[in-house]
Amino acid sequence: MERLTIATVTYNSLEYIKFFLESLRANADVPYHLIIVDNYSTDGTAEFLASQKDIEVVLNKRNLGFGQGNNQAFIRTKTPYFLGLNSDTVVGPGFLSRILKFADEHNEYAEFGVHSNCIGAKNPKTGENINSEIQSLVEKGQSPFEAVGNYYSNLGLFMEQFAETNPGMVTMEVPPDFIGGWCFLVRTEAVKQAGGLFDRRFKIGFWEDVDLSWRLALAGHKIGLISEAYLHHFTHVSFRESKEKLRRSDKAISRANGLRFAEKWSDQIKQILEDKLASGMILEEIIRRYHVF
Repeated sequence: MERLTIATVTYNSLEYIKFFLESLRANADVPYHLIIVDNYSTDGTAEFLASQKDIEVVLNKRNLGFGQGNNQAFIRTKTPYFLGLNSDTVVGPGFLSRILKFADEHNEYAEFGVHSNCIGAKNPKTGENINSEIQSLVEKGQSPFEAVGNYYSNLGLFMEQFAETNPGMVTMEVPPDFIGGWCFLVRTEAVKQAGGLFDRRFKIGFWEDVDLSWRLALAGHKIGLISEAYLHHFTHVSFRESKEKLRRSDKAISRANGLRFAEKWSDQIKQILEDKLASGMILEEIIRRYHVF
């Protein structure tokens, strides 16, 4: 019986979604229902998805953005767990069963994140930054997909070694922390009771994931980062451009949504800053430690 719905939103990401599906189909170890929402891609992604028989596909007539795409998947969810995954992630052996095991054993938690190369994970064998090691392969002429395939030559073994080196789960300080929208596991009912998945005031993308974590936490739920669960995420690896060189349009969208977030949560943000300053932290330290500032 399916207990898990997996949702992915695509937009002109044909090669990535093919790579994602290959990893998911090969390594899924629990029953799941997959919903993919395509935001009017023009690179063949929509046509490819329409030909897949094991996916519930939603084909939008215009780009509704990351948040609304996930909302479209969420309202179709009939399982107790909902897992949002970016289309440029790579699912390894045992990943799904590992995160569901933690969720089943920790009922007081409503949302879970995982560890990844995109948030500074280190190779369990070398102790070096994973992104840096993969980037070195790219600089030698390998494509992003070749580099990832060669780096994780035995992905199952890598994930077991990673789990041994980073056991357990960390309770997040939410707010001000949050679980990133590139991979988040939530309890469907808890999200419904907290007002739904992503607030539609956040247009296209950015800040809707922060808002979700804060709403769940303020509803009385704990938020956890499953340290031993690892997921590769292509974003933020400097294959062609660095994180600091996001397109101007992305920066503008993030800035606009950041203002909407600040307006919605102004009282809480003020209280957090006052509490942190009263604890002895200086402003520069707060900004460096908490990504929302």
